[in-house]
Amino acid sequence: MAKAESTARTNVDCLNVDFMRSLVKQYSELGQWTSAFFWADAAAASSESAVASGDDIWLLASAMLARGELHRAAHAVTSRGLHRRHLLCLGVAMRAYIAAKEPATTLSILEECEPSLLEPRSMDQTHNRALAGVLVWQARALSSLERREAAAEALTAALRADCACYEALDLLLEQHALTPSQESELIESLPINNQMSASEAALLRAAYRERLRRYAPLPPAEPDDTVRAPTYTHTHTYIQGKVQKFVEWRGWSGDMGARLVPY
Repeated sequence: MAKAESTARTNVDCLNVDFMRSLVKQYSELGQWTSAFFWADAAAASSESAVASGDDIWLLASAMLARGELHRAAHAVTSRGLHRRHLLCLGVAMRAYIAAKEPATTLSILEECEPSLLEPRSMDQTHNRALAGVLVWQARALSSLERREAAAEALTAALRADCACYEALDLLLEQHALTPSQESELIESLPINNQMSASEAALLRAAYRERLRRYAPLPPAEPDDTVRAPTYTHTHTYIQGKVQKFVEWRGWSGDMGARLVPY
């Protein structure tokens, strides 16, 4: 009987935690971060194990970050060592330190991460998307420290890990890290076909090519000898002729006509 009650209580607790997690996600999508934080904190505290799961801490830290509690969000992750073994937690801690204008600390916690966690996985695009986010934040930290070449390498790696990570492409173009021909070569070299269907790949390539075309620098305009700006002399002569015709039409003469005609 006691065992049955214990099992029932465990099932209820699991349902309660799942319900709280769903509330966190719903309120996060709505931008209601105080509600999201409350339920994320409750879910982390009610976790079945003695230690809250990485996913629960990620939800909690994300809500803290959205509320502007930057160091508290980072501490929720780093105090549990989750930045070393949980990619989403690493990402939210890096975002918090970037927002706090601490790029060196951002790179420091990245260096503590398990190397295997920073490798793309051919059969796990969810992991690759999280990895691309981490690499983008690494690039932002490197740019803040004036390490432009390293930042460009991180952004290129982010695009290869997740070809749909437009933020990486946008930052590359914004920083003018590549020439127009290098930008086109990069788009063509991405493993797009390995990450999505043929129709999805065609859409992504078309969108990226349009992005490159729309924001490409305009070629210098060639001088056109057939169009010349009017000079003062030409303009003055034109006005003088018009006024002279008006004077003649009105039949004015003498001082009146002389005063009207410009010389």
